[in-house]
Amino acid sequence: MKRTFAKLLSLFVVLTLVIAMLPAVFAVDGTVSVTAGNTTLKVNKSTTVSVKDANGADVSNVMLTSSSPADIVSISGMTITAQKVGSATITATVTEGGETQTLGSVTITVQSGVSAITADTSVEIDVDSLATASLSVKLTGAASGDVLAVQSSDESVVTAQAGAITLSDGSCTVTLTAVKTGTAAVTLSCGQATAQVTVTVKATKDHTVTFEKQKLTVEKGKTATNTATKAMDGDKITYASSNTAVAAVEEDGTVTGGAAGTATITATVKNAYDVIVGTASYTVEVADAYKIELSAAPSSLTAGSASTVSATVYQYMTEQGYVPYQQSVELTWKAYKESVADLGGSDPSKAVKTTTSSGSSSVTLYTYATGTSKTAVQVPVTVSVTISGTTYQASPLSVSVSPASAPSFAVHEEDYFDPDDFSEAVDGATAATRASSPPSPSRARTAVRSMKTAAA
Repeated sequence: MKRTFAKLLSLFVVLTLVIAMLPAVFAVDGTVSVTAGNTTLKVNKSTTVSVKDANGADVSNVMLTSSSPADIVSISGMTITAQKVGSATITATVTEGGETQTLGSVTITVQSGVSAITADTSVEIDVDSLATASLSVKLTGAASGDVLAVQSSDESVVTAQAGAITLSDGSCTVTLTAVKTGTAAVTLSCGQATAQVTVTVKATKDHTVTFEKQKLTVEKGKTATNTATKAMDGDKITYASSNTAVAAVEEDGTVTGGAAGTATITATVKNAYDVIVGTASYTVEVADAYKIELSAAPSSLTAGSASTVSATVYQYMTEQGYVPYQQSVELTWKAYKESVADLGGSDPSKAVKTTTSSGSSSVTLYTYATGTSKTAVQVPVTVSVTISGTTYQASPLSVSVSPASAPSFAVHEEDYFDPDDFSEAVDGATAATRASSPPSPSRARTAVRSMKTAAA
């Protein structure tokens, strides 16, 4: 019995020592709530923080501290007073026996009290006189911590920078800097108040630039210059190419030919204040040794008609530019859409070849009324030539072949083309076309036979 009592006494002593060593942990037991009467304040307005235990009783000896920046609010006992616009976290602690226990926190937001922003509604900047302008702004109800936010709708035209607000009268200066001629809207805002200013950047003097040529041709791997004339001697020009793989341009405007093709060279004009006051452009064609172009071709045909398609082969000469090639070459043509269009021949689905020693050659594109399409059909036409082992191809052409129409041909109410009606209606037109532009005998026989079968 004595031994049991001694053990219990020892345990009691140990527990007493542990509790004495950890006073802060148990200084406030259970759930603690930290609240504020109002978590949103205006400058110079106050609120009270309350700290209660699980039973709803006020916790005593509470210390309140504010997060950084510490000048957003001031603390006096349990009273919080807003000093400047911003946000602060208020933390409640208790200290006992040299140990501090954190009870909780609450965030106080200090809102802007600005009720109105006043400024000129429009500003003009004449960049031939100055590149910047100052905009005077008045903020009603401005207080410590208020910041005027500015935003340009197009910073490639004008940028805006706001200075500090003078609290005594709520005044602020916004610096507008011109980037290029044009118009942009600058929005001013602080708290819930906003205002908008239209800024026009203009140049009163002539800053145009003209080029000697609107189209410059340069050989692959070689350079050329298109002389630029400035209306204003002090202006600076910078150049850019729309496709540097085709044509690269140097700072002085010199163009170097890359791959065959075309590119646009754009000159950007800046005045003495480094403001963009204009642009000008021209086209560069990088010349291949040879090229072929479809020089005459229809964009559309009616089924049952025919048309000539012509192409020209050119050779590039340094002095003359592109001139018709005067050597014998063979051109390869392709244009085929079954029952719609072809270039004639015993096998119309295969390519047709022509020979020329003058640079130009042509073929006939035939269209037929034996197709069943209710709408226009696109027929691609291509032509190419091989010179010294290199093949050159013209930009492809697409010919639109539309269904024929005649007084005796009626469209059904359901807007459907009957193939038999279609063939009968254009039979006469097809025969007339064959009389004026006959294809090869075998193809003509095939076309006539097809139309007779449809009519039957």
